[in-house]
Amino acid sequence: MRELFTLIKVNMQDMLDGKFKHRIYIFLAGLAIMLAMAYYTMILMTSLPKELYYIVVYIMGAASLFFTFITTISLSFGYIIGFKDHDLLLSLPLKPSNIYLSKLLGLIIVNLLYYLCFMLPSMLCYGIMAKMEISYYLLMIFGMIFQPLAIIAIGTMISLLFAKFSGNGRYRQLITNLFTVIFVILIMALSFSFSSLEQGTQATGVFYSLYEKIKIMLPTLYWYISGSIVHDGIKVLLSICINVLILSLFVRFSNKMLFKLNQNYSEEYHDAKFKIKGIQTSSTFITLLKKELKGFFLNFNYFFNLGIGSVMSILALLYLLFNYHDELNTLLAMMPQEMIETGFLCSCLIIAFMNMIDCTSCVSISLEGKTLWILKSLPIDVMEVFLAKILVNFIIVFFSSLLDLLIIIFIIPVNYVYIIMAMILFALISIFVGCFGLVINLKFPKLVWDREIIVIKQSLSSFLSVISLMIIGIAIGIAGYYLSISLNTLISLMFLIIGYLITDILLFFLLKKWGKRKFMALSN
Repeated sequence: MRELFTLIKVNMQDMLDGKFKHRIYIFLAGLAIMLAMAYYTMILMTSLPKELYYIVVYIMGAASLFFTFITTISLSFGYIIGFKDHDLLLSLPLKPSNIYLSKLLGLIIVNLLYYLCFMLPSMLCYGIMAKMEISYYLLMIFGMIFQPLAIIAIGTMISLLFAKFSGNGRYRQLITNLFTVIFVILIMALSFSFSSLEQGTQATGVFYSLYEKIKIMLPTLYWYISGSIVHDGIKVLLSICINVLILSLFVRFSNKMLFKLNQNYSEEYHDAKFKIKGIQTSSTFITLLKKELKGFFLNFNYFFNLGIGSVMSILALLYLLFNYHDELNTLLAMMPQEMIETGFLCSCLIIAFMNMIDCTSCVSISLEGKTLWILKSLPIDVMEVFLAKILVNFIIVFFSSLLDLLIIIFIIPVNYVYIIMAMILFALISIFVGCFGLVINLKFPKLVWDREIIVIKQSLSSFLSVISLMIIGIAIGIAGYYLSISLNTLISLMFLIIGYLITDILLFFLLKKWGKRKFMALSN
């Protein structure tokens, strides 16, 4: 037991490692999420009668568990599968079961913090608005800590199965990525089908319908929330026991699988019948580009966390196209042409907002880590390194935006001039995202790390880039909408194109002057 506590302590110190101001930024980010969830909960509650406020708590609880489920799948690779110090820890006189259990507890703690950021504000808002007694708060806090345990166990098991089925071949990471993306798409499609509404359905009926589905699909969540509301400690205790039991069963039966999977992940792919068939040569830039593309698509955490937004935007548009095509056509037939064009612009700006979040360049320099000195020592122009990293971001954002645009054209038919201008706008936005993320990563690099997931999800450059791009996307969307109303859609698109073009040029020269000096001054 002492050995286990020592491992947990080391893992926690590693998780909290970093400058004090970085920890402050992370704390402020968590606080911002909690305030946003509290505000959203209050809005939902005000749309319902007072006696139905409790339904919002169930909906927010289900959403929190869903988010925890997705983050568990994302974080499992790097925390308990393929972690960097696996061989080092096994070489020490430690029990493998304690090693894996300490890693699993680290994963649970991280996901629990995410869960609390989403769930705690909703429960508190309900308690305040419904004027609940002190026993509600005691049961709520006591039971909340245990609620995501079963979901974390299930999500981790799914990650283990993905890793097992992907094998130990040359493209195991790519196969794992495909498995995960397909699974997330299926989950999203299932959630869309649950939330699909018939025309004329009122909000109260929709909320109550979701509540009935949650009671059936998430019984432990139902027992926990209902037990807290009616002050029934037995229900809360039953919910806790089931969650702990599922996690315990997972821990008991997953040790052997974890050991085998991590042994496979620690081995590099090799071909027993390897023969040199020829030597392929490429230019310096093409070689750098191939390196960046391979690093993105074959890195599960990189791909899943900074590329999934594009997949989700395409999925959402396909859902609208196939489920509400007739309703949208009827609505468009009643609208004047000016309003249709404004709707087209707003759709494009929403697409841009969703795809801007996929900023791969914001961590691309940090991911060089201990190998950065190799890149700096090669006879390569620094701008070629920058352009390769920017181009990867351009490929992801621009081509996913084009797919989104193709779907929108089927929904909102407009003149070809608007389509061409939208394509130009998406190209400039893609360049902007790549340059902006690179500038932020140069300003706030994190070159010392033991797991790539720390750089991708927990670094300051990743947080600042995503938050800043979200704010910029919202601001540009609002400005574009009001410009379209005040002037017209064509002029609004021209203003946006000119604005992004000027910004891209400024960022390019910033990288050429300041960026090159900053890159050469970086050290591990």
